[in-house]
Amino acid sequence: MTTTTADPFANHPGTEYPFSVSDIARAATLRLGDDWACESWPWGVGAYVEHLKAGSFCVGIDDEGDLGVRLDESKVKPEFYAGSAADGLDACAEWLADAIRRLIAAAVTFA
Repeated sequence: MTTTTADPFANHPGTEYPFSVSDIARAATLRLGDDWACESWPWGVGAYVEHLKAGSFCVGIDDEGDLGVRLDESKVKPEFYAGSAADGLDACAEWLADAIRRLIAAAVTFA
């Protein structure tokens, strides 16, 4: 009698989630313009999107699994993405770039 066990890692790397949080942040940085930079966290689980004048934005996943962004050292409420990775890299990056623009505007009016 032959027994087989299910492979717990049946998905090949990159097939369950074809892009990381840092990929989203880097794609958003391109949409924001030349003066923006992105620094990925280890393993691609988050990133800082940075601008010399606008500040540093922390991009990551919260305890509930939601993609979010906040302006570092700010009392402005963070923003969270209502979609999912299934929306695709372009949609996630576009949301992130727009969210960063909204956070900048909120920080200016909050100050």
